[in-house]
Formats: sequence, structure tokens, C-alpha cells
Amino acid sequence: MLNSKALQLLRALNRSELERLRRFAKSTYCNTNQNALELLEKLVPHYPHFSGPMLKKRTFYKAIFPDKAYNDAYFRKQLSGLYQMIRSFLAFEEWNGHRDLHQIYLLRQLRQRKLENVFQIQFDQAVEDLNLAGARSSNYFQQAFQLAEEVAASRNGTGDHEAYAAQLQHLDISFLIKRLKVICDMLSHQGVEDGNILSKYLHALLEKEGNSYVKIPAVAIHWKLCQAWGEPDEPSFYYEFMELLEKHLSIFPLAEQRWLYEHAEQYCWLQLRAGFREFVDHLFLVQKVKLEKGLLLQGQQLPPQQFQDLVTLGLQLQKLSWVRQFIDDYHALLPAGDRKDQLIYQTARVDQAEGKLEEATDALTVHNFKLSELANKAALLHFQLLYQTQRHAQLGEELDNWRLRWMRSPELTSAERQALLNCISVLKQVLRIHKQVDKVSPEELKVKSDKLLERIDNLSNLSLERWLKHNVQRLH
Repeated sequence: MLNSKALQLLRALNRSELERLRRFAKSTYCNTNQNALELLEKLVPHYPHFSGPMLKKRTFYKAIFPDKAYNDAYFRKQLSGLYQMIRSFLAFEEWNGHRDLHQIYLLRQLRQRKLENVFQIQFDQAVEDLNLAGARSSNYFQQAFQLAEEVAASRNGTGDHEAYAAQLQHLDISFLIKRLKVICDMLSHQGVEDGNILSKYLHALLEKEGNSYVKIPAVAIHWKLCQAWGEPDEPSFYYEFMELLEKHLSIFPLAEQRWLYEHAEQYCWLQLRAGFREFVDHLFLVQKVKLEKGLLLQGQQLPPQQFQDLVTLGLQLQKLSWVRQFIDDYHALLPAGDRKDQLIYQTARVDQAEGKLEEATDALTVHNFKLSELANKAALLHFQLLYQTQRHAQLGEELDNWRLRWMRSPELTSAERQALLNCISVLKQVLRIHKQVDKVSPEELKVKSDKLLERIDNLSNLSLERWLKHNVQRLH
């Protein structure tokens, strides 16, 4: 089976990126390696997994080079060429995504070619475009500095660039925001607890009452976020950060909005892990804003995990009407392969929360889930619903069917498999005790229930543990 760095890159592309890569490869200006193009076109039908019998080394080689005897060294060289081409494409994608840099690079070319008149026209247009945008985000200050840098270089020695010198004041603002970004990432991702990461000078400068920097919204927002991470026991910094962000969100481009709200989300999780349950509400609000602003979307699709997380949060907060409306409005944005499974499963969760047990049970009974991970979750929910609706005979059959399926499943880790099989074993024992409720004395029933509870406590891996314990306790 093919196993190359080129395939790793291809698997990481979404469908629209793959199509752009094909156009890139067909351009003789962008790509001069014809073999790389042919390799790519033969691989495209195997997207997104790039696996199967046709991708065995020799079989695939024969399809590409039908008149050549297999040569492993030559094949590796061709795959390496494909890898280099995809790397070039990814670099081009990154450059193409930063339109603000295009004017800078154009000005640099005009300056180096000493085309002063054209340079001046282009510079004036760039400044006008920058000021029209009105967004004073870190990108704005960075671009303003780069424009000033180019015009200063073009006027070097002429003594007439004083009018442009004022642009250079944006350099320290750009530096300050980037420094605060790096610190926030360090504090959140790497768990750094040193509150002195920011130099004493800058710290004193930002904390000085009336300083002009924190009057700039982009600086103030990053500073409050930095303070929130630096002093997680003082949530007032987080509240101030969120208030400023809500007020000035429009100044930031989409990528920066996503970065800021991801930090807000991580901060909420930090507080939840510390035991502050009120941050469930804050986390839900952050997720809602991300949803409404389109920050959860990848391309034009909503990732299944984000969809499920919002449903889970809404159910925890008992916002059942909102969750049902969310499912109705947004399930169409899920990837096509996930859409039906997610719709059935998440709707069943809401039905269960609203007490529509029969409806939820019937929906899970008739639907055949295609996604293995979601199928396992749906099976566990189905077990609960069959027990709640007292369909014990059907539950027993489902337990037997899923026991065989999970014992054979290659997709489960040993710990996952054991947790699921333990759940089936305990639930079968619950059903046996349930049959004896009217046949044994309360004392005997209590002994059996207590033994089962003890067994549950001694199991290291058990799915639905809390629910099982609750129902065992109700038996006596």
C-alpha cells in the first residue's frame, strides 16, 4: 500500500482545496513536473482515504507507467516530486489568503525597479484602502508599518519622507499585539504559569493609568485576555475581555475573531475543570457567538464534533427548544456522509430530554447508523431508551447483537471494547434482577442489588456507569 508524505498532505485537503490543487498542477507556470500531475490525477478518484487494492505499490505503478518495469527508486522519486508540488501549492494557498500582503510585495517590486511614479500611485491607493477598511486590528498596524517601511526605503536619502514618518508609530502597536498573542498562546496551550513572561517595562506601561495603548481597542482586548490567562483565579479580567470583544469584534478579520473566541472557549474549559460550573453558561454563549458569526464553519460545512458539542451543552443547560431549533437549522451544513446519522441521533437525545421516549426509541430502532463511532453512542442511548420504555425483550436482543459486533470490531481500542462489553454484562444482570422483583423478598433483592453495585464500583472501564448505578439503586 502506498505510504508517502504526499498522501498525508492530500488527506489533509478538503474537496475544494483538492480541486484548486488540480488547477495549480495543470498550470505550466506553477508546475513544470508533468509526472506529478499524472500521479495526482490517478490519485484523485481515491480521495479522501487513499486506500484500497488499487493503491498497492506495484498495482498503482503499473497504472501510471504501464510500459515500465517496476523500479522502486524511480517510483519514490516520482512521489517525492508530487510531494514537492503539493508543498508549493500549500505555500501559494497561504500567500493567496493574505491579500493585504499583495500590495506590499507589489510596492517592493516597483521600488526595486525604480518606477517612482507608479510606486506613488500604488502607495496612495494602498493607504486609501487601509484607511477605508477602518479596522484597527493587529493586521492593520502590521500593514501600516510595512507600507511605511516601503515608502521610507523609496525616499532614502531624499529628505522628503517626513510626511510618512508618522506611519512608523504603528510598529510598536503591532509588536505589542503580537507579543500579547504569543503570551496568551503560551499561557493557554503550554500551561506556563510564570506571570513575568511580559517584560516588567511593558507590564508597567500597560498597567499605567491613562496610558494611550490600552485606549486602542485591539491592544486593550489582547491585554485583558493576557491578564485573564495570567490570573485565572480572577475572572473579572475575562468578563472585561468579553465585553470589549463584543463591542469591537468588527475590527478584526475572521481569522483573528476565531483565534480570540477559541481562547475564550479554552478559558471556560479551564474554569470548568477547576470546578466552577457557572462557566457552562459562558461556554455555551461563546459557542453560540462562534456559530452565529460563522466561526465554527470549515469552508461551508459545520464539523460534526462542533455540532454535537453544541447539542450537549444545550441539553446540559436544559435549553431544549433552542437545541431542537439548532438541529433543524444547521444539520444541513454537516458533511453529507454524517448528516442523516447526526440528525437521527441528536434528535433522539432531545426527545429523551423532553420525555418523548417512545418516539426516540422508535427512531433509533429503525435507523441503521453508518458512522461507527456515532453508531456506538447511538447504541448506548438505545439501551437506555429500551430500558426506560420497558421493552426488555428487545433490549436483551440488542445487547446480544451489539456484544458480537463490539467483540469483532477492529476500530475499538481494548479499553473502549472492555467498557462497552462491561456495560452489556451489567445491563444483562440488571434485567435478570428486574425479572425477580416480584419473586424474591425485599431483603434478597437488596443483597443482589448491593452485589451488583459493588461489581460496578470495581470495574475500571464501564460505559454508562452513572446511569447504571442509578437504575440498580432503584431496584430495591
